[in-house]
This record gives sequence, C-alpha cells and structure tokens, in this order.
Amino acid sequence: SPLHLLSGNFMYHFFCAHLQSLHQDHNTSLQIYETWMDPTMFGGSPFLLTQCANVHYQLRNFAAAHRILQGLHNDMPYRLDAMDVYSNILYVQEDAITLSQLAHVAVYVDKYRPETSCIIGNYYSLKQQRAKAIQAFQRALAMDRTYVSAWTLMGHEYVEWKQTAHAMEAYRRAVQVAPRDYRAWYGLGQTYELLSMYLYALYYYQQAAQLRPFDARMWSALGQIYTHLFRKEDAIRVYEKALQTDDTEGLATQKLAA
Repeated sequence: SPLHLLSGNFMYHFFCAHLQSLHQDHNTSLQIYETWMDPTMFGGSPFLLTQCANVHYQLRNFAAAHRILQGLHNDMPYRLDAMDVYSNILYVQEDAITLSQLAHVAVYVDKYRPETSCIIGNYYSLKQQRAKAIQAFQRALAMDRTYVSAWTLMGHEYVEWKQTAHAMEAYRRAVQVAPRDYRAWYGLGQTYELLSMYLYALYYYQQAAQLRPFDARMWSALGQIYTHLFRKEDAIRVYEKALQTDDTEGLATQKLAA
C-alpha cells in the first residue's frame, strides 16, 4: 500500500508526529521525535530539537523546553525559530533579564521577523507596559496575520487592560486562524467569565476542555462556571476530572474539599 511504502521515509514519521501533536497526543509526538534523535539518525538536529521543545511546551514541561531552547540559542544565536516560544517560557518564569537580552539579540538578527516583535511584546508585558506590548503584537500581526500566538497574547493584554471588547476580537481572530488551538477558546471563556456572562463562558471553556482534556485548568475553569450557574453536580463531576489529570495548582482539590 502507499502508506507501507511511505513508512520507511523519515518525513512520513515527522508528519505523523506533527499530526499527533495537532490532535493533542503530545506524548506520542514526543516519542516519535525522540526516536529520530538517535545519534545514528538525526541526533542534534536543530529542527528535531525545536519540535521536541514545542511539544514539551505544550505539555507544560517548561523546564525541559527551556533547557532545549536555551541550548539552541546558545549554539545558534542567529537562529530565531521558536525563540518566541522561549520568550513565553521566560515570561512565565519572570526572567526579565534574559528576556531583555533575547529581545536585543532578536532585533539585531532580524527586526522584521514576527517572532522578534512577539519577543518584544512579551518583554513589555512582563514589565506591565501594556500599550507597548500591544503595539509590539500588532507589529507582529502586520507582518503575519496568521500568527496565532500574537493574536492570543494581544488578547491577554487587552484583558489585563480591562478592554474586553478588543480582547474578544483578538481571541476570535486566533480561533479563526487556528480552531484547534485551545488558548484562544480558553481566553474567550475567561473574558466572558469576567463579564459574568456565564453561559457564554461555559461554551468556550467546553471547547477548550475538548481540545485539551489532559489539562486540569480547563476542567477547573468549567467547575467555576458550573458553580456560578448553581449546577453543583456538574461542578463536582468536572472537578473530579481535573483531579484525574495533573491538578498541580490544587484548585480542584480545594473546591471539592469546600
């Protein structure tokens, strides 16, 4: 069969890994990439290292993703691929110094890359300079209108700025570009929750949970909404689902105990 003929080709396996990741089966995706990282095959390949880092990031294994991306940046400082993901991790770690250094390098290498503007946006966001962060994300989108991360991150900034209408527009653009990316669905849920529009929030959180069923945060968010809607049994059900995943933040445990 055609698939049997393709199975011996490494590109077929890379495509399968990419497909698994799109369908949220990140562990299988990582396993495929790591198999081809064997020294007898593509050991040390920047492409495969980048893919592994992206998968670790999706799994919220930030330490592993940070280690890989930091190594790539140290070895190849003029390579900007996935450096926006690296900047996301530095943002989560609140490492303003390294993020500032990364932004300076990115501007020096290619200030017209969308990733460069995204890195700058993350830096300004960490410094709570909302207007400059939004301006940077808008600049990234001027270069690439399909840049999902920029739409989503800009939505986050508008939420922090209490500009919910602009936030919803940014998140909706992200959903249009990448309907399988949970982040914008989750962002829409959060925005409607802030507005106390709980039935709308319920819909968007449900979409996020379907796309990312292994993430306790999705189920905990649903639990919050069910509580607001006085649907206690549904709230307990989804909090229990959160416990079955990896509830590292302990929110579901606290809610069930209450």
